[in-house]
Amino acid sequence: MIDNLISVGSMFDWITPLWTFVQDWRNRPSCGYSVPVNGGWSLYAVRDILRSRGVKTWGWAIVDGVILFRTRTAQAQYTQYWLERNAVPYWGGVKNRKGRK
Repeated sequence: MIDNLISVGSMFDWITPLWTFVQDWRNRPSCGYSVPVNGGWSLYAVRDILRSRGVKTWGWAIVDGVILFRTRTAQAQYTQYWLERNAVPYWGGVKNRKGRK
């Protein structure tokens, strides 16, 4: 019952996407990452790994079983290095941006 209320309530959350948009604009250029929730990693664990290495992140959210966050493009290679080194499964980042202008 409470899970259903939280799911319905989260549909009306307009502040988080708006704040993420503002942060994207301030920290541009940026790129996004997705980490599956069922991949064995929590949002807090991934955030702590990156924060302890000095990676600036924002826009943290969990949507449909996927952890979403953003980072500056200048730090994307460094971010991916630490995600791969800790065996965190992810999609996105600079590997999906190559060839774009």
